[in-house]
Amino acid sequence: MTRSSIATLIWVAIVIVVAVTNPGLGIGWILAAGVAGVVVIRALGAAAREITRRRTGAMTWELGGGLERRGAGSVSEIVVESGADVPSEVADATRFELVADPDRRRRRISVLGRGRRVGELPYRTGTAVVSEMRRHGVDHLLVEGELTSRYKGYVLLPHDFADASPELAGAPRAFPVPVPMAPWGDAAQAVDAVRADFFVDELAALYPEGRPPDDSRQRTLTGLEAEIFPTGRGIFGIFIHDAQIAWLGAEQCGSHGEVLEELARLGRSLTVRASARLGVGSKPACRVRVWLPPVDQILPPEQVRGPGFVLLPPGSKIQVTRGQDHLDELMQVLDGRPEASAAARLYRFTRKGARTSRDVVGVRIDGHKAGELTDASGAHFIEVLKACEERDLELVCRARVQGNRLKVDVTLNAAKGAELSDQWIADNIGER
Repeated sequence: MTRSSIATLIWVAIVIVVAVTNPGLGIGWILAAGVAGVVVIRALGAAAREITRRRTGAMTWELGGGLERRGAGSVSEIVVESGADVPSEVADATRFELVADPDRRRRRISVLGRGRRVGELPYRTGTAVVSEMRRHGVDHLLVEGELTSRYKGYVLLPHDFADASPELAGAPRAFPVPVPMAPWGDAAQAVDAVRADFFVDELAALYPEGRPPDDSRQRTLTGLEAEIFPTGRGIFGIFIHDAQIAWLGAEQCGSHGEVLEELARLGRSLTVRASARLGVGSKPACRVRVWLPPVDQILPPEQVRGPGFVLLPPGSKIQVTRGQDHLDELMQVLDGRPEASAAARLYRFTRKGARTSRDVVGVRIDGHKAGELTDASGAHFIEVLKACEERDLELVCRARVQGNRLKVDVTLNAAKGAELSDQWIADNIGER
């Protein structure tokens, strides 16, 4: 019920009360007062509606039912058809096209994302929007919005359609294929990804039989390796085997966005541990969780970033020998701390004996010698070093320095040559 209708009822009640308490006024005066009051109330209501129309546009938002007002417009739900398969490639869209039905007798508004149909506006809201669009002579309109799940979304309808843009949305972004890189540090915190329900088919493909098992206790997949890479507009997708399965949450996009973008500029994606769970049914419950490292433990030290360095993934713990010969240099790395992480550069040199010579793997930290590997340990890296030398690349790995002015130990954390996959070698070192 509108405010003018309420005011009319109140005025009629007042007239009735006056007529009952003052029977001598006569029926003519009472009717005249009642009609005059109704006319005045209707006129004031019309004037108020006109002022509102001029301020917020001619659209009567009361017809929309349940709309939530925002500073730049009103938020309306997108009605997604039951059983409809919203394309995953539009899940991160932030601009949507409202298209009026070409049949002018049907006052419906379809919602498109990147040219793909997502759903439509609720009937009463759509009816009001159609009237407003026709008043301004447009049959489609570009608005902002968001899909919060595979079955729910919202668009922001402008208060004044005269200033709204009729331009069409651009083409979807093509995902590049980056080179995966493990985080430099060891620490990680579990966080839940968002909008995994857009990728039901991709999640189902992770199971050995291509679908989740009937036993709910076996539906959680653990120990997965996922990649995080920007998909545009400050949003970061989570991928497994080059197929997207979810997005990083808004909080993590804000806290980790800058460093993830820096990785992308280097042609890298961040690899993290992940788990996934998919339910059964027409609208299965989905959950994706990733173990995200702190921001300051993602990138390697600045001096070993860039195309001239090959970063070995973490793996075995390997002890460096003859560190005592470089005590002063290693004390500078510790800088008064009992232990410190560092980037170790591996290099190959030849040590000549009385009758024979052999290759030795040396270790440098911060440009200074920090020791060498035993023959047995160094043998795991000789061939990798030779391949890097052929391409003028430096081989780098994680290192931990621990000790004091009397005794210092250096431990490497690196995958051995035989543990590297052919894909990793092709991505980081190159083909033979």
